Amino acid sequence: MKKIIRILFLFSFLLGSYNTFSQKKNKNTLRIFVKDTANKPIAGAFIFIDNIKQKKTTNISGFIQVKLRKTPKKISALSSIYGLQDAVYNGKQNMIVKYSKDAISADVASTTEGVIVSKRTKRNNNVLYRNIYEYLRGRVAGVVVSSDNSILIRGAGSFQGSTAPLFIVNGVSVSSVEDIIPSDIKSVTVLKGPETAQYGVRGSNGVILIKTL
Repeated sequence: MKKIIRILFLFSFLLGSYNTFSQKKNKNTLRIFVKDTANKPIAGAFIFIDNIKQKKTTNISGFIQVKLRKTPKKISALSSIYGLQDAVYNGKQNMIVKYSKDAISADVASTTEGVIVSKRTKRNNNVLYRNIYEYLRGRVAGVVVSSDNSILIRGAGSFQGSTAPLFIVNGVSVSSVEDIIPSDIKSVTVLKGPETAQYGVRGSNGVILIKTL
Protein backbone atom coordinates (compact mmCIF):
# COMPACT_ATOMS: atom_id res chain seq x y z
CA MET A 1 0.00 0.00 0.00
CA LYS A 2 2.80 2.40 0.93
CA LYS A 3 4.52 1.56 -2.37
CA ILE A 4 1.39 2.50 -4.31
CA ILE A 5 1.10 5.78 -2.38
CA ARG A 6 4.75 6.60 -3.17
CA ILE A 7 4.16 5.89 -6.86
CA LEU A 8 1.05 8.06 -6.90
CA PHE A 9 2.92 10.86 -5.13
CA LEU A 10 5.82 10.64 -7.60
CA PHE A 11 3.39 10.66 -10.53
CA SER A 12 1.60 13.74 -9.15
CA PHE A 13 4.93 15.52 -8.65
CA LEU A 14 6.08 14.78 -12.20
CA LEU A 15 2.72 15.85 -13.64
CA GLY A 16 2.84 19.11 -11.68
CA SER A 17 6.38 19.80 -12.86
CA TYR A 18 5.39 19.17 -16.48
CA ASN A 19 2.38 21.48 -16.22
CA THR A 20 4.56 24.21 -14.70
CA PHE A 21 7.12 23.84 -17.48
CA SER A 22 4.42 23.76 -20.15
CA GLN A 23 2.73 26.89 -18.78
CA LYS A 24 6.08 28.72 -18.62
CA LYS A 25 6.89 27.69 -22.19
CA ASN A 26 3.48 28.77 -23.52
CA LYS A 27 3.75 32.06 -21.68
CA ASN A 28 6.77 32.96 -23.81
CA THR A 29 4.99 32.10 -27.05
CA LEU A 30 2.85 34.70 -28.83
CA ARG A 31 0.39 33.70 -31.56
CA ILE A 32 -0.38 36.61 -33.90
CA PHE A 33 -3.16 36.82 -36.48
CA VAL A 34 -3.07 39.67 -39.02
CA LYS A 35 -6.34 40.64 -40.69
CA ASP A 36 -7.60 43.34 -43.06
CA THR A 37 -10.59 45.63 -42.54
CA ALA A 38 -12.91 42.89 -43.82
CA ASN A 39 -11.50 40.48 -41.21
CA LYS A 40 -9.71 38.43 -43.87
CA PRO A 41 -6.19 37.05 -43.21
CA ILE A 42 -3.18 38.89 -44.64
CA ALA A 43 -0.37 36.64 -45.83
CA GLY A 44 3.26 37.70 -46.19
CA ALA A 45 3.12 40.48 -43.60
CA PHE A 46 6.28 41.35 -41.69
CA ILE A 47 5.92 41.39 -37.91
CA PHE A 48 7.78 43.79 -35.61
CA ILE A 49 7.94 43.33 -31.84
CA ASP A 50 8.72 46.75 -30.33
CA ASN A 51 10.11 47.77 -33.76
CA ILE A 52 12.35 44.67 -33.98
CA LYS A 53 11.71 42.76 -37.20
CA GLN A 54 10.99 39.04 -36.87
CA LYS A 55 12.56 36.51 -39.24
CA LYS A 56 9.33 34.99 -40.60
CA THR A 57 6.24 36.52 -42.23
CA THR A 58 2.59 35.55 -41.75
CA ASN A 59 1.42 32.42 -43.57
CA ILE A 60 -1.58 32.04 -45.88
CA SER A 61 -3.86 32.14 -42.83
CA GLY A 62 -2.36 35.45 -41.69
CA PHE A 63 -0.76 33.64 -38.76
CA ILE A 64 2.69 33.71 -37.19
CA GLN A 65 4.03 32.37 -33.90
CA VAL A 66 6.93 34.09 -32.19
CA LYS A 67 8.89 33.55 -28.99
CA LEU A 68 9.09 36.44 -26.57
CA ARG A 69 12.19 37.19 -24.56
CA LYS A 70 10.42 39.88 -22.61
CA THR A 71 6.97 41.42 -22.42
CA PRO A 72 6.49 43.69 -25.45
CA LYS A 73 4.62 46.98 -25.59
CA LYS A 74 3.76 47.16 -29.28
CA ILE A 75 3.15 44.71 -32.11
CA SER A 76 3.35 46.02 -35.70
CA ALA A 77 2.40 44.41 -39.01
CA LEU A 78 3.84 45.64 -42.29
CA SER A 79 2.24 44.55 -45.57
CA SER A 80 3.33 45.60 -49.05
CA ILE A 81 -0.38 45.85 -49.94
CA TYR A 82 -1.96 47.32 -46.81
CA GLY A 83 0.96 49.22 -45.27
CA LEU A 84 1.70 49.50 -41.54
CA GLN A 85 -0.62 48.77 -38.63
CA ASP A 86 0.33 49.06 -34.96
CA ALA A 87 -1.35 47.37 -32.02
CA VAL A 88 -0.77 47.58 -28.28
CA TYR A 89 0.16 44.23 -26.75
CA ASN A 90 -2.83 42.82 -24.89
CA GLY A 91 -0.88 40.61 -22.50
CA LYS A 92 -2.44 37.42 -23.86
CA GLN A 93 -0.99 34.48 -25.75
CA ASN A 94 -3.22 35.09 -28.79
CA MET A 95 -3.37 38.50 -30.44
CA ILE A 96 -5.10 39.91 -33.52
CA VAL A 97 -3.59 42.81 -35.44
CA LYS A 98 -6.44 44.19 -37.55
CA TYR A 99 -6.02 46.95 -40.09
CA SER A 100 -8.18 50.01 -39.60
CA LYS A 101 -9.65 52.08 -42.44
CA ASP A 102 -7.14 54.87 -41.81
CA ALA A 103 -4.10 52.55 -42.03
CA ILE A 104 -1.40 53.45 -44.52
CA SER A 105 -2.43 52.64 -48.08
CA ALA A 106 -0.42 50.40 -50.38
CA ASP A 107 2.94 51.89 -51.24
CA VAL A 108 4.27 49.28 -53.68
CA ALA A 109 2.66 49.15 -57.10
CA SER A 110 3.50 48.04 -60.62
CA THR A 111 3.04 50.98 -62.97
CA THR A 112 4.19 49.80 -66.39
CA GLU A 113 5.85 46.65 -67.64
CA GLY A 114 9.38 46.49 -66.26
CA VAL A 115 8.87 49.40 -63.87
CA ILE A 116 8.12 48.96 -60.17
CA VAL A 117 7.74 51.97 -57.92
CA SER A 118 7.88 52.13 -54.12
CA LYS A 119 6.64 55.48 -52.81
CA ARG A 120 7.13 56.96 -49.36
CA THR A 121 3.80 57.36 -47.56
CA LYS A 122 2.65 60.11 -45.22
CA ARG A 123 3.84 58.14 -42.24
CA ASN A 124 7.50 57.22 -42.47
CA ASN A 125 7.60 53.51 -41.71
CA ASN A 126 11.10 53.34 -43.23
CA VAL A 127 12.48 53.82 -39.71
CA LEU A 128 11.66 50.16 -39.09
CA TYR A 129 14.62 49.17 -41.26
CA ARG A 130 18.17 49.23 -39.95
CA ASN A 131 19.86 49.64 -43.33
CA ILE A 132 19.26 49.98 -47.08
CA TYR A 133 19.51 46.23 -47.59
CA GLU A 134 16.65 45.50 -45.18
CA TYR A 135 14.64 48.23 -46.87
CA LEU A 136 15.12 46.78 -50.37
CA ARG A 137 14.49 43.25 -49.11
CA GLY A 138 11.29 44.13 -47.28
CA ARG A 139 9.69 46.92 -49.34
CA VAL A 140 10.78 46.87 -52.97
CA ALA A 141 9.19 44.24 -55.20
CA GLY A 142 11.33 42.71 -57.93
CA VAL A 143 14.60 43.16 -56.03
CA VAL A 144 16.49 40.24 -54.47
CA VAL A 145 19.02 40.84 -51.68
CA SER A 146 21.16 37.85 -50.74
CA SER A 147 22.54 37.04 -47.30
CA ASP A 148 25.83 38.77 -48.20
CA ASN A 149 23.88 41.90 -49.30
CA SER A 150 24.43 41.33 -53.02
CA ILE A 151 21.60 42.97 -54.96
CA LEU A 152 20.00 41.85 -58.21
CA ILE A 153 16.79 42.58 -60.12
CA ARG A 154 14.54 39.65 -61.03
CA GLY A 155 14.27 39.14 -64.77
CA ALA A 156 17.22 41.39 -65.60
CA GLY A 157 20.11 40.15 -67.74
CA SER A 158 23.66 39.47 -66.62
CA PHE A 159 26.33 41.68 -68.13
CA GLN A 160 29.93 40.39 -68.22
CA GLY A 161 29.23 37.93 -65.40
CA SER A 162 27.96 40.60 -63.04
CA THR A 163 24.43 40.74 -61.62
CA ALA A 164 24.72 44.07 -59.80
CA PRO A 165 22.26 46.72 -61.05
CA LEU A 166 23.13 50.33 -61.79
CA PHE A 167 22.29 52.66 -58.89
CA ILE A 168 21.17 56.22 -59.57
CA VAL A 169 20.71 58.33 -56.44
CA ASN A 170 19.09 61.73 -56.97
CA GLY A 171 20.10 61.61 -60.62
CA VAL A 172 23.74 60.67 -59.98
CA SER A 173 25.31 57.27 -60.66
CA VAL A 174 26.88 55.76 -57.53
CA SER A 175 28.93 52.62 -56.93
CA SER A 176 27.36 51.84 -53.55
CA VAL A 177 24.14 52.62 -51.65
CA GLU A 178 25.44 51.28 -48.35
CA ASP A 179 25.42 54.70 -46.65
CA ILE A 180 21.79 55.54 -47.50
CA ILE A 181 19.60 55.74 -44.39
CA PRO A 182 16.16 54.14 -44.96
CA SER A 183 14.32 56.99 -43.19
CA ASP A 184 15.78 59.39 -45.79
CA ILE A 185 14.31 57.51 -48.76
CA LYS A 186 11.50 59.26 -50.62
CA SER A 187 11.00 56.75 -53.44
CA VAL A 188 12.58 53.80 -55.20
CA THR A 189 12.03 52.93 -58.87
CA VAL A 190 13.20 49.67 -60.41
CA LEU A 191 13.83 49.54 -64.17
CA LYS A 192 14.60 46.55 -66.37
CA GLY A 193 14.43 45.57 -70.00
CA PRO A 194 13.68 48.32 -72.56
CA GLU A 195 13.18 50.85 -69.76
CA THR A 196 16.96 50.86 -69.17
CA ALA A 197 17.90 51.75 -72.78
CA GLN A 198 18.84 55.33 -71.88
CA TYR A 199 21.59 53.99 -69.59
CA GLY A 200 23.26 51.87 -72.29
CA VAL A 201 25.35 48.86 -71.27
CA ARG A 202 25.57 50.19 -67.70
CA GLY A 203 21.90 49.36 -67.27
CA SER A 204 22.13 45.82 -68.63
CA ASN A 205 21.55 44.32 -65.16
CA GLY A 206 18.69 46.70 -64.45
CA VAL A 207 18.59 50.12 -62.82
CA ILE A 208 17.50 51.17 -59.32
CA LEU A 209 16.57 54.85 -59.05
CA ILE A 210 16.56 56.21 -55.50
CA LYS A 211 15.31 59.63 -54.43
CA THR A 212 16.05 60.90 -50.96
CA LEU A 213 14.55 63.69 -48.88
